[in-house]
Amino acid sequence: MSAPCDRRGEEVERALGERLLELAQAGDSGPEYRAAVESVYELVLTHVSSVFRAWTNLPVGVMDAGDVAHEILLRLQTSPPTKNPGLNARVTLLSWIRKTTGNYLTDVFRRTSSRTIALGPEDLVRLRTWESSGTHALRRR
Repeated sequence: MSAPCDRRGEEVERALGERLLELAQAGDSGPEYRAAVESVYELVLTHVSSVFRAWTNLPVGVMDAGDVAHEILLRLQTSPPTKNPGLNARVTLLSWIRKTTGNYLTDVFRRTSSRTIALGPEDLVRLRTWESSGTHALRRR
């Protein structure tokens, strides 16, 4: 069973989500909508951080959870979720945050893992020497 303060937090998140989704559905992109997006920042950061921690295969130093949360807020501002009539706004918003974060991290991982490394002729010789000998001949001296 949830603690009373947890329930209050969920009620606040639901109210913030309702307002955000109402404005988005109405096509509002003005100051009131931007304020609604800013009001869910902590919610976005909390849930982005939990998804981010699950991604242990991201290259070190590529980004931190705050960078990802910023990107997700920008996406929330430009293409918000649509309210599912069967779900409350909090659930809709949390699902969207998690899905969008996962998709964004997948894109980042693909971009960083597909980068090529330019090698010169002497690097190729060292690489072949390293592969054939099993030593670490690639280290610069």
